Amino acid sequence: MNDDSSQNPELATGLPRLPNFVRWLVLLGLLCWTLWAIWPQGTAAVELPYSAFLGQVEAANVAAVTVIGNQIQGSFNRPVTWPATDTTDNNDQPRAYTDFTTMFPDSLGDSNLLPLLEANQIEIKVLAEPTPWFAILLTDGLPIILLLGYFIFMTRRVSQQQSTIFGVGRSQAKTHTPDEAPAVTFADVAGADEAKAELQQIVEFLQRPEAFLQLGARIPR
Repeated sequence: MNDDSSQNPELATGLPRLPNFVRWLVLLGLLCWTLWAIWPQGTAAVELPYSAFLGQVEAANVAAVTVIGNQIQGSFNRPVTWPATDTTDNNDQPRAYTDFTTMFPDSLGDSNLLPLLEANQIEIKVLAEPTPWFAILLTDGLPIILLLGYFIFMTRRVSQQQSTIFGVGRSQAKTHTPDEAPAVTFADVAGADEAKAELQQIVEFLQRPEAFLQLGARIPR
């Protein structure tokens, strides 16, 4: 009678066996989702000096601003090409932007900024400072890391159980060739001379029974 549990690991463990590539796809998908969750989202924005920002406000080219701490983010009414003049730096070629960021000078202050924004009918939003990345990692990434750890633990546990199942019923005996047999003789055993003599006679009888039979020896019943 065959044991179905030894032939089917899924019945023995109670868990389906997933191919290796499926496991790696799941791990890769969870990693990508975690990175997407903690990675800052947004479009490309030009980083303007504060004076250039004020110039765009006075030119009525700022549609809305969002204040986050000492950072000001916003959008233009019309795309702005920045840098405004040609540059010889190949890594800083002029291009058109519709969004911008700038830093509010906390050390100097600017009491005229809010009246200037209101005078130009600019939409103003004030938001709390963003949560640090390590806090986001703890809140969003930690559950994913725990899930990955549990998934890896269960995968290894299933593999160990499968190895144990397939090892049941195998003989643990080892075969030895004549060359590997231990070279121990009766001379290596100390004492018990009478017992050794009897054993030697038995061994000789087993090796050459015909010689003893010719002498009239009989096998005990």
